[in-house]
Amino acid sequence: MKKYLFLIFSFFTFAFSQTINFTNDEKLFIENNPTINVGVETDWPPFDFVENDKYMGIAKDYLSLIEKSTGLKFNYIYGYTWDELLKLTETKKIDLLPILAKTKDREKYLLYTKPYIEIRDYIFSLNNQFSKIEDLYGKDIAVPLGYAQEDVIKEKFPQINVYSVRNLLDAIDAVITKKADALISNPAIINYLTNKHTLGGITADLPINYETNKLHMAVRDDYEILRGIIQKALDSITIIEKNKISEN
Repeated sequence: MKKYLFLIFSFFTFAFSQTINFTNDEKLFIENNPTINVGVETDWPPFDFVENDKYMGIAKDYLSLIEKSTGLKFNYIYGYTWDELLKLTETKKIDLLPILAKTKDREKYLLYTKPYIEIRDYIFSLNNQFSKIEDLYGKDIAVPLGYAQEDVIKEKFPQINVYSVRNLLDAIDAVITKKADALISNPAIINYLTNKHTLGGITADLPINYETNKLHMAVRDDYEILRGIIQKALDSITIIEKNKISEN
């Protein structure tokens, strides 16, 4: 009986509280850099988006927990396209990007945490036009500028053409107006945007799996110490806290 009580106590201790042991250098960084500029997207729901001028989403929920556990304060910067946010981070005007895939090009100027979210993407078209990836050879896929999907298509599926657009809503518009044949995204994102803007006809045709389904946080490449702080904070987030975020 005592053994079982010990196991139950151990589980709840792990689930509800984990103390972070920061190094002296990390504590000094937090003290000297109390505000961190975070570049956030406006149109990537439910993960990273702005609604009624308020930053929301799964990434925001994780960031709020990180603020509490580290003492850092996040200054959320939005109103830019994803491609513009990447460029602002590369030029050190943004310190942290809260949710993104790892690519070879981005690794030139970003330092990544371990993945903390994994998603599943699908090919979307008008009225289920495609049953296999080979059906898209010679076709156009709408891809927002800066998205990792462009690298994936060029590397793994060079037979498919990339139709560049400004953002994900423009990608949906391109498919609906037949300027492009398809797009790649997660069903939760597409459902949110099509419901919000009363759009129809876009359907999920087939899943597409690649390494960029794993999502990380990333900091500018001269902030190795911040990457360590963020990673420790992510590691300290409990199962109960993660489940609560997923259920929201």
